[in-house]
Amino acid sequence: MFVALLLVMVTCVILGMGMPTVAAYIVTVAIGGPILVELGVPILAAHMFVLYFAVLSLITPPVMIASFGAAALAEAKVTATGNAAVKYAGMAFVMPFIFVYNPELLIIGSDLGPVAMVYTVATAIAGAVAFGVAVSGHPARTVPERLLYLFIAYCLVEPSNLLNLVGLVLAALHIGIRYILAGRSGSFQMGKKEYEQ
Repeated sequence: MFVALLLVMVTCVILGMGMPTVAAYIVTVAIGGPILVELGVPILAAHMFVLYFAVLSLITPPVMIASFGAAALAEAKVTATGNAAVKYAGMAFVMPFIFVYNPELLIIGSDLGPVAMVYTVATAIAGAVAFGVAVSGHPARTVPERLLYLFIAYCLVEPSNLLNLVGLVLAALHIGIRYILAGRSGSFQMGKKEYEQ
C-alpha cells in the first residue's frame, strides 16, 4: 500500500505541474483515483489524496508556478523560493497519507466513538508535530534525530495502536534525554562560572 501511494503521489505531482487546480485534479483523479479505490482506499480519502498532490504540484520543483509568482513578488531567487515552499509545506505532503491510513479523520461514514475519535485526532496531530520537528530541525538538530522523528511521525500516522505507542514512547524518551542533558550542561556551566568568580 505504501509503495503504491508513493507511486500515485509522484504521478499526481508530475501530471499536475503547470496546470490550474481544477484541471490538475481532473487529470490526476482519472488515473490515480481508480488505483487507490482498487487497493481498498475509501473513495473520499482517495479523492483527497489525489487532490492534495495535484495542488502541491504548484510548489514542487522544477515547474512550481506558484513559487515563480511568489519569487517575482518578493524579488527573490526562484530556486530558493521553491525549496522554501516545499520545506514549509512539508506537512501538506503528509496529510494525504494520514487521510488514507486514518479515513476516520474525514468524519464521513466513521463508526468510531467519541473517545476513539479524539485518540485518532490526537495521534494525527502528534504525527504532524513530529514531522515538523524532523523538517525544521528544532529540537532535533542532527541527522539521526531527524530520521528518528520521521520514524515517529510514521508510527503516529499508522492506525496501529502498537505503532502509536512506539512513536509516543520514542518521542518521550528523546525529549526526556534532551532535557536531562540540557540540565546537566546548564548546571555544569553555572558551576564553572561560580568557580571562575
